[in-house]
Amino acid sequence: KLNLSYSIYFVTFFILILLIIKLNNIKFSKLFKFEKLSIIQKFLLFLCGIFLVVSLIGALSPEREFDATWYHLPEAKWFLQNSSTHLIYPSMLGTSSLAPKLPEILFVWLLAFGKNEILPHLLQWISAFGMGLASYSIARRFTGKANALLASLILLSSREILWLSSNAYIDNIYGIFGIAVCLAILVFSEKNNSKNIFSFVTVIGILAGLMFSTKMQALVFIPAIAFAVFSIRKNIKDVYLSIIISLIVVFPWYLEIWISTGHPFTGVIAAAPGDERYGGGKSFTDWVINVYPRAGYQDMTKSIKDSFQTAILAL
Repeated sequence: KLNLSYSIYFVTFFILILLIIKLNNIKFSKLFKFEKLSIIQKFLLFLCGIFLVVSLIGALSPEREFDATWYHLPEAKWFLQNSSTHLIYPSMLGTSSLAPKLPEILFVWLLAFGKNEILPHLLQWISAFGMGLASYSIARRFTGKANALLASLILLSSREILWLSSNAYIDNIYGIFGIAVCLAILVFSEKNNSKNIFSFVTVIGILAGLMFSTKMQALVFIPAIAFAVFSIRKNIKDVYLSIIISLIVVFPWYLEIWISTGHPFTGVIAAAPGDERYGGGKSFTDWVINVYPRAGYQDMTKSIKDSFQTAILAL
């Protein structure tokens, strides 16, 4: 009784993407363009493997990070125990309990088999591995093999990716769908793959919808996706179609929130004035204008400091 409707819903989307790739003869071997490597390139690939092994060791260890133990894993266990994704509001688990929860549903499947956090950790690790492959594929379209491998190395060696690959957070899953959108846009922008408009808008729409289903903040990328689609297709109808498909994919989550709380954006927009979810702001507007940019700037500067060595490597 593991909320079969949700399971069938998302599995169907994955199967549809693979079917479209098959019908368009998009071969994965050509997608990633792995050729014979030189000694330097083999060394870069070896370093990528080292960082993957380091993060894998962390993924096989017990969970100890706050967000994972406070709501990501507990909510997945709640869904599994109650055979439902119905939310209880006001939630004891915080604002994130009132957001799309595709990663937690994936955790449910894994917890049903593993009974502990190791398999969710491995899902995060696999997502990081996938991001490394996708970053290579994207970079390979613009530069040589060594630089493309360096792009993967920079990503896989970053402090954030190493840390996220070792716990049951959701950000690597969010990242793999995001980079998949970028890669799909590049693949379909190529002459041989740009003719079938149905395949183009469907794949882009589904991947974007899956990204939106992992994190509410992903909705801010709608303008960027719309711009990318329009730059390739030069047709506003194709933009509308891809965005509509993406919103159809994520719609069940907001419907669930609406049914559970009486508002599709409860916990973000509909919270009472002065609510703690606004991070010290008086309202949602105050949070958007004053609180969130300041917190975002602090997070950005911290990430730059943490990734200083990676930036030197990139240069």
